[in-house]
Amino acid sequence: MQESMGQQARTLRAQVKRHTVRDKLRLCQNFLQKLRFLADEPQHSIPDVFIWMMSNNKRVAYARVPSKDLLFSIVEEETGKDCAKVKTLFLKLPGKRGFGSAGWTVQAKLELYMWLGLSKQRKDFLCGLPCGFEEVKAAQGLGLHTFPPVSLVYAKKQVFQLRAHMYQARSLFAADSSGLSDPFARVFFINQSQCTEVLNETLCPTWDQMLVFDNLELYGEAQELRDDPPIIVIEIYDQDTMVRMGSGARDPSSTTPGPADFMGRTFAKPLVKMADEEYCPPRFPPQLEYYQIYRGNATAGDLLAAFELLQIGPAGKADLPPINGPVDMDRGPIMPVPVGIRPVLSKYRVEVLFWGLRDLKRVNLAQVDRPRVDIECAGKGVQSSLIHNYKKNPNFNTLVKWFEVDLPENELLHPPLNIRVVDCRAFGRYTLVGSHAVSSLRRFIYRPPDRSAPSWNTTVRLLRRYRVLCNGGSSSHSTGEVVVNMEPEVPIKKLETMVKLDAVRRMGSAPRWLGTYDLV
Repeated sequence: MQESMGQQARTLRAQVKRHTVRDKLRLCQNFLQKLRFLADEPQHSIPDVFIWMMSNNKRVAYARVPSKDLLFSIVEEETGKDCAKVKTLFLKLPGKRGFGSAGWTVQAKLELYMWLGLSKQRKDFLCGLPCGFEEVKAAQGLGLHTFPPVSLVYAKKQVFQLRAHMYQARSLFAADSSGLSDPFARVFFINQSQCTEVLNETLCPTWDQMLVFDNLELYGEAQELRDDPPIIVIEIYDQDTMVRMGSGARDPSSTTPGPADFMGRTFAKPLVKMADEEYCPPRFPPQLEYYQIYRGNATAGDLLAAFELLQIGPAGKADLPPINGPVDMDRGPIMPVPVGIRPVLSKYRVEVLFWGLRDLKRVNLAQVDRPRVDIECAGKGVQSSLIHNYKKNPNFNTLVKWFEVDLPENELLHPPLNIRVVDCRAFGRYTLVGSHAVSSLRRFIYRPPDRSAPSWNTTVRLLRRYRVLCNGGSSSHSTGEVVVNMEPEVPIKKLETMVKLDAVRRMGSAPRWLGTYDLV
């Protein structure tokens, strides 16, 4: 079977063309799945390893590690992927409680060094540990073997400071019935954790917050820590609020923080700077990167952040790069992301043309009668006018609305534009009908025409020639103007129909477009 797949792969390689890349890639992925299936032993002879956390003689959380991942071999290619390595484990709830959304929350985080091998290979069981330790062996005369040692004592210790630059998240999971969330992030590193502030009713929070972890002690050689630092765990939660009995629901002081619901998790590795290195380009300062957030096995948004791990030298924190930027005292002792890491912002004006709504389905067996559309981007937004009777007139009375928002100049860092339709019901209640996220704003950004472009020069020449002909003709045609649009027509897409509103587009004027979106 392997020889057959090899022959098919060689034939496939010769057939790859530009228009067949996707189909051939799909076939390659099928080959990969078959190879992984063959590589996995259907019935392992060695049982898996279980790590239990006990409390009052009760099993409260556990982790299961496949034995094949820990098995040692003198042949490097046959060694398990986690053998002789410091591995981070996340304990989960046992039994049925560990399945579904309730089991996604981490109960405990462990860092373990594991090795599984034959007794005659025991001399190699410490080969993967970071250098700089001393073995503490058992006392002689107790009838104990010299392997393994009772404990390990590290003589070399490195002190670091971690700076977590938490700028923004986008396309998060909607945890509330309103289709929005009240998200905050919790960052775990070694034995410390910190949280960002809670931002209310948004799926694209812009925290713009720097979290500083001081006095982090890491053990091992400095070069090993630089090349392979510990991982950072970032979890996103939705902060629920509870109304106190006997208080008004609209009074902010009447609400108290409730339990936090898990929304997703991602991992990152920091950029390490040792004490003898300069804090200068091209490695520093670190650039913001997107980290994929996972909720179970499904994706649940992206995190835009940067992480740097700075070694504290003999002179202490005085040698660390200064933290530029004021502390935001309005939100508490919160430090924003420093200049140089935070993206450069520009003010944008978002214009929305509200036309109407079509094909709205029932919500909770009730018909949608008074819908409204909410547009939100980077914490700013606008609401459409209310349709008072959807069945009689599904169009909006006020067509054009706009709002201003600060967005990064780098278009790759733009947050999505969220569209939400709600049904306004009695007593100030509203029910979510559907939502849609425009992931990229790039194709909607207006760019002024380039006067030096060939199309602009052609338009000007045609306009001048027509005016000369008119002026040389009769008096009834003494004034005339023709605008020639040299831009290609925008192709019509299936789910996003572009409708050109202006019958005549004057030179230098901004185009206006209408988009039709399917709400889910």
